[in-house]
Amino acid sequence: MIKVSTTIRQSQRLLDAGIDRHTADFAIPTGNTPAWSVVALLELMPVKLNGCDGEEFNLVIHKWHDPEKDEIFYDISYDDYHNFTLKGFECYKHLLDAVVDMMEWLLSTGNVKKGGK
Repeated sequence: MIKVSTTIRQSQRLLDAGIDRHTADFAIPTGNTPAWSVVALLELMPVKLNGCDGEEFNLVIHKWHDPEKDEIFYDISYDDYHNFTLKGFECYKHLLDAVVDMMEWLLSTGNVKKGGK
């Protein structure tokens, strides 16, 4: 199943983390809850983050196949060019789930502005 937008629960998590509701590109009819697509969330994410020592970490998304399970998985992270990961989320069956978790972390760390501020 392809997930087109965040669920009510995911949307509420993002709202609780401080995302600007006006950045949503969908609405869930029940309760008029804002919802976000993968594209809308990726557009809000910074391409790069700076580490403590000023090193740059780039947003990286991997799609890979697990031959043992014969399934596709997604990873999302901020990596440098020396195989060091600042923050990463791994082994998601749906890209949207990985992106929501990363966005929640970005909001909690102040790497994405909260509430349109």
